[in-house]
Amino acid sequence: MGGTPLLALNIMMFPSSRIPLEVYSDILRGGYDKAKEAGVSIIGGHSIDDYPPKYGLAVIGTVHPDRIITNAGAKDGDLLILTKPLGTGIILAGHRMKMTTGDQLDAAKRLMMRLNSDGARLMQKYGVRGATDITGFGLAGHAIKMARGSEATIRLNMKSVPVITGAYELAGQACIPGAAFRNLDYTEGDTLFEEGLDYNLKMIAHDAQTSGGLLMAVAEPQSGALLDELHRSGHPEAAIIGNVEQRGEVSLVMAK
Repeated sequence: MGGTPLLALNIMMFPSSRIPLEVYSDILRGGYDKAKEAGVSIIGGHSIDDYPPKYGLAVIGTVHPDRIITNAGAKDGDLLILTKPLGTGIILAGHRMKMTTGDQLDAAKRLMMRLNSDGARLMQKYGVRGATDITGFGLAGHAIKMARGSEATIRLNMKSVPVITGAYELAGQACIPGAAFRNLDYTEGDTLFEEGLDYNLKMIAHDAQTSGGLLMAVAEPQSGALLDELHRSGHPEAAIIGNVEQRGEVSLVMAK
């Protein structure tokens, strides 16, 4: 939302009698490393004995009240930039089913480890006021929330959406997590799916993402420069994937 993170508390649920404590230590070290990369100080936390293990951070930061970026800030005529490819849910499902290659899994891990700090910084630089992260509701679910909050219609050009290598093929082999179908249940009543839309891309747009990218609604004159800076700052897959229109009959249009 345009803020600067400052402090964080660890939140850890871990079954100490079922998994070695070395794993506990590794999880906390990983959280510390990413927090340090983001300029955040971890000042404590809470732990509970629970299975399966869960880890997260409660974060405190600052943002000027006039510079808050929300999912209700998209404007008619804005272009939509997505900063990370889609498909982490599908790749991880494929890994559990032994259908992915090591390279595909490694690529998904690298994307999940990449912070969104560059995107957050550039949104402020270019005056973006409408954006959302892409996480559990998938691209389609978060886009529809942005459209409703902004009282607009969002059009996604699905052939322009970047996809992690292997995710499209896995979707074609019916390796689609259940969360994607639940997200589809949420969106389909307020979405126009163009005739001939590729089914695999339709489901990838509903794939729940772990540590997904940012979807930014950017004024067209600034979009090219913002996209160039994203590419130069280590987001080579960032792409313009659609646009914002005046409110129509539905909140979301998925174009083939």
